[in-house]
Amino acid sequence: MTLKYSESPAQDILAIKSSGFFDEKWYVENYPDVGKLKMDPVEHFLWIGGRMGRNPSLRFSTKAYLSEYDDVSRARLNPLLHYLKWGKKEGRVVFEVKSSVTSSGGTEDLTTRVVALKETLRPTADAPIVLYESHNLKMQGAPSSLFEIASGVHRRGKYQAVLSSNTPGPLSLSYDEAGIRTIVHSISQNRMKDPKNYESWLSRLTDHYRILGPAVCHINTLQNFHSVIAAKRAGSAVVWNVRESEAPESYYDYLPEHVRALAYSAFDMADAMVFVANSTRLLWENYWQRPVRAFTVHNGISIDRMMRPLYGASRSVLRASHGLRDTDIVILSVGTVCDRKGQKDLLGALRRLSSDLLSKTVVAMVGFNESEYAIEVLQGLKNLQNTSGLRFIAVEETQAEEERRLLSELYLCGDVFAFCSRIESYPRVIIEALEFGLPIVSTPCFGVKEQLEDGSSGLFYPEGDADVLAGHLKEMIESKHLRTKLSEGGRRRLAMLNSYDEMLDAYERIYEAII
Repeated sequence: MTLKYSESPAQDILAIKSSGFFDEKWYVENYPDVGKLKMDPVEHFLWIGGRMGRNPSLRFSTKAYLSEYDDVSRARLNPLLHYLKWGKKEGRVVFEVKSSVTSSGGTEDLTTRVVALKETLRPTADAPIVLYESHNLKMQGAPSSLFEIASGVHRRGKYQAVLSSNTPGPLSLSYDEAGIRTIVHSISQNRMKDPKNYESWLSRLTDHYRILGPAVCHINTLQNFHSVIAAKRAGSAVVWNVRESEAPESYYDYLPEHVRALAYSAFDMADAMVFVANSTRLLWENYWQRPVRAFTVHNGISIDRMMRPLYGASRSVLRASHGLRDTDIVILSVGTVCDRKGQKDLLGALRRLSSDLLSKTVVAMVGFNESEYAIEVLQGLKNLQNTSGLRFIAVEETQAEEERRLLSELYLCGDVFAFCSRIESYPRVIIEALEFGLPIVSTPCFGVKEQLEDGSSGLFYPEGDADVLAGHLKEMIESKHLRTKLSEGGRRRLAMLNSYDEMLDAYERIYEAII
């Protein structure tokens, strides 16, 4: 899982050439300017054509892939290269140029699959179905939190959990292992962008919910607004779990105007709005017209999921296995390396520390990808290593459950947890750090202020203020007493926060109230 970033494009070119998705003859014939430029067709597509929306062959639609997966488009990554390096592992689907049906079978057999699933379920009055709708199944905060709710509720037995998602992914296996049946329907919010066909897609999703007949649809994240609408049309009670803290008035600006109005209308359809932080609920509570039951349920996490891979391990042995000395101070940062998570703050703070401090500091940063932001952060760490003796461990975003072992090991090896995010609701990584007893330095963004108390269970710094962050890090590196004080304060604070079972209790009470 340690990052393997390609310093030269040779590997990327080879990956595309050998993928079976690139037809050199077809590419040159359809884009004659490539021949005039006397460029290698694969190199042209990798560096120029992909950005222009050109297709590598009839087997792969560039525009359809970018439209379906906004994160790839925003990161300005070559779509085919993304699919080959990450998308295929994540269960993403590709689109043919002359077909609107996905290569994984599309949605034409959705009804058949839902009927087959329905026949395997035995809902009773004592165990009604709760359908959990996830916007993706990546190993990320929001889908991971939904998995822990669904698996916990299912294990308790009062409700029968079923998973529904527009795309498969690494968490699919976790749901399977928890005994939770899954339907992948391929109807994401991006299907709503076409004004001619969005009603047809909504009808398909409505049929999906109607056939399954859940007592409750638990819809995760604001991106699934269309699922709220479809579930209500199908006659289900709806819990809408909001985990975003972006500005409400502009959150849906990325959508076409007709879809934007559709998205905001969903707030008047949910039977219960559940936020994971009070700060987020206060942001959004003016965005529904009729009385809606709104709740705050702080995340609790299944710490067993983090601790299980560490059974029988010791901190000293693990640190030695990662090349860490007894005197090293390990600063851990966990989260997708991107502008919203603000890891450049940490980079700027490190640059302000003396070489004496940096020479005994190791930065373990988890969440690297090939976005421009992540590449700049990685290069900054390399430069510090060359000039000051700072060492670092760079780790890609977690793609599978078994990869969580390395994440758990780094938590156990860590001495300080740095959290630089700008926008979060109630980040699970803060709870994870508290569970492992790490002293925390963080921005006071949104729900973080509901998790930590400045000066006792963590140290806050204003986002973007590398000087204040550097001062906090200097104190923590130099003072074991401060680290111990914050660690003990963090454990006291953790005892006051929602436990995993308390979170499950709260959701089950909400289900009971709206059924």
